[in-house]
This record gives sequence, C-alpha cells and structure tokens, in this order.
Amino acid sequence: MGYKNKRVLVLGGGLSGTSVFNILQSFGCDTYLIYDTRKTNLTYDFVKTFDECIISPGISIYDPNVLICLQSNVPVISELEFGFRLNQSRLIAITGTNGKTTTISLISYILNQAGKKNEPLGNIGTPFSSKVMQYDQDDILPVEVSSFQLEAVQNFRPYIAGILNITNDHLDRHKTIENYIQCKMRIFQNQTKEDYLIANSDQPQLLPYLNSLSQKLFISQKQKVDGAWCLDDKLYLDGQHLIDKKDLKIIGDHNIYNALMAALCAYLVEVDIDIIRHSLAQFEGVKHRLQLVKQIEGIAFINDSKATNPDSSLVAIKSMSLPTILILGGSDKGISFLDYFRTIKDQYNHLIKYIVICGATKEKMISDIKSVGLHKQTILANDFQDAFFKSVQVASKIKPCNILLSPACASFDEFVNFEARGEKFIELVKSLGEKI
Repeated sequence: MGYKNKRVLVLGGGLSGTSVFNILQSFGCDTYLIYDTRKTNLTYDFVKTFDECIISPGISIYDPNVLICLQSNVPVISELEFGFRLNQSRLIAITGTNGKTTTISLISYILNQAGKKNEPLGNIGTPFSSKVMQYDQDDILPVEVSSFQLEAVQNFRPYIAGILNITNDHLDRHKTIENYIQCKMRIFQNQTKEDYLIANSDQPQLLPYLNSLSQKLFISQKQKVDGAWCLDDKLYLDGQHLIDKKDLKIIGDHNIYNALMAALCAYLVEVDIDIIRHSLAQFEGVKHRLQLVKQIEGIAFINDSKATNPDSSLVAIKSMSLPTILILGGSDKGISFLDYFRTIKDQYNHLIKYIVICGATKEKMISDIKSVGLHKQTILANDFQDAFFKSVQVASKIKPCNILLSPACASFDEFVNFEARGEKFIELVKSLGEKI
C-alpha cells in the first residue's frame, strides 16, 4: 500500500518500532506509535480509525491490542514485512533456534571479501526497515529472521531462505513446539521455483514441512547431500573440497553447520569458491557467542551470553575441553530445565565442575538440579556480579579451567538484552587485571 495520507498504528517502540515510525512520517503518513502495549488498552473505536497496524518483533500477535486490530479488520503486519515492501535487493534470510547471528555475520563477511555490497540486518541488531532503502537490485542483504518477526509476514519472500535447526524455545510466546515450527516455516511460504530453500537434513523432523515451490538444497554432517556437507573432518561444497575442519577459527560442531550454510548461500549468489574458502579460514566468530574474553593465570573466561536457551548452552558446553565452571540463570521463557540438567549429568559431568546460578530462574533451576542430583556442585548467587566472583573463587582452586557464561536463559531480569549481559561479563573480567 502507498502510505501517503494513510493512517498507521505502530505497536512497540525500541529500534524496530522507531524505525517504522520515522519512515512512515517521511512518507507523509499519519502515524501513531505506542511504545509499550502492556500499559495500553486500545478501544475498538480508536483502532478502526487506522488503515493498518505494524508490530515490532517484541509484540506478539496474541497481544490483546493486536487482537483488537484483527477483530476490527485492521490489517496487521510485522516490521519485517514492512521492510520487504521497501526492498529491491536479493535477500538471504536465515532462521533457526540457534546459530543465526553467526551465520549471518559469516555470510556478510564472505560477501565483503567478494566485494559485494551488503549489510547484515534484522534480528542481528539493525532493523531491516531502517536500512533497506539504501540498497538496490544489484545488492545483497543477509537478514537474520526470528520467529517473532515471522509471525505477521504476508508477502515476505527471500531469494535464499535457510533453516539451521529447530529446538524448544520461546514457548512462553508460541505456546507449543508445533506453533513455533509453523512460525519458522513462514520464511519460505512465498518462495517460487526461482528461489532457494536450504535446510539441515540432519533434522529429519523438519523435512515434512519443506513444501515450498523453491529449489531445495541441504547441509549435513552425516552424509553427502545436494548442497554442502562435512565428512571425515572435511567440508565440501557442491562436491568440491572446501576446507578442513581444523582450519576453521570458530569452534564446535554447531559452527560446522553455520559454516556450511554460509558457504552455500554465498555460492548461490555467485561468490567464487576460493573466496569462500579463504573467508572461512579467516572468520573469528561474533561477540557474545563462545567469545574468548581473556586468559588469566590458567583461567579462560568465555562469554556465551547469546545462549538464551538450554540447547544453545549445551552446544557451548560440548565445545569445552577443560574443566568448566558454568554460570547460568536469567529471565524465564517458560522452558523446563530438567532435560538440560539431565544431559549435563549424563554426558558432561566430567567437564562441569561447578554450576553457579543467579537470576529470576534460580529457584526453578535449583528444583530441576535437585531432581537430577547435581546440587552438590551447585552454587547460588545473589545476582550476576556475585555469580561472576563466586565463579572466580572456585576456578582458582581447579585451574587450568574455563569460566563459561552460557546462561540458558534470556537476560531481561537484570539486563536489557544479552549484549548488555555479555558486556558486563567482559567488564568484570577486565576488572580482575592480570592476576587472580
């Protein structure tokens, strides 16, 4: 729709809502922005005065104010859909429970090395709508896409849609795993035979959902596939040897999937395989995701603040090779931790020497810890800073070792986002100086 002289309601402030509001005003649109819907009860008479409602990722389609819009026949779209209306570029959209940010960052890194104009946008931190008009049809935009952003898309259609993985997450919002999966699958619902869908073939539970018209390619660490794979510690792309696993700077099997996805995406937008190979060897990862902050007297401080769910935290734990003190806790996303702690006890108890817990999920975690019998190695902390220094105290007795911040929870109890939590961890590490 053309927005001049239209009346549009924007729900949710922050970066995304503010971006939409500013763009609409520049179009000459009569725009009304509500920063926090929790403090607002819209009326039907008020809502009916609008031509459309655009929601930020933080606003659920089940929000009472959104439901009033829908019941009033006011169309509701997401900020991602709004950005797509403004887009002219080829889009590489990546979704999945874990690994999205690393993959999008790596795709952008490869494109930069190839001299292709691009910018990583979306859930990675920069709203899609805020930059999309700066690029044209010759450019490529890698977009990190969350389930929250996909809830209210209509015509969103990426040239390449990649699905890394699906595990239990955000059930406080989506209610069931089936709803969560269905939401993720909206990433390819509008694709045509001219587009590409890349899926992880090692997650067979996803395969029945891949019913788009697009050309289907795969990534795997178990078998050769039509796409990219890793076997015998070697990565392959379209049948060509790409790089040895040992030559990657990003660690962990989860990053193999990320590298395969990024390499295949770059290959599909005509990046030379030698450039892809060189880029994979040089890429050092992203901040707050298995980031080695510093080593002090035999203690490695690892910032994995982006691990906001149990599965992501287990990925980090699996990557450890030294005795590890694990810092956990944060805000509650409605997820059980019982299987998480059971897996730690059954598979990683030789690695995890202490578990230090803080945050709003502390009591919930303690209950599950006691159920699986890990309470003897668990330390309770009053807050995040207390958890950090208690970790240092026990680490000094067992070094060499790791202190791993991999909270398995969102950050909103004590921090505005996982980045702020990670920055606090870095700040505390630096405060130690060179000796402990």
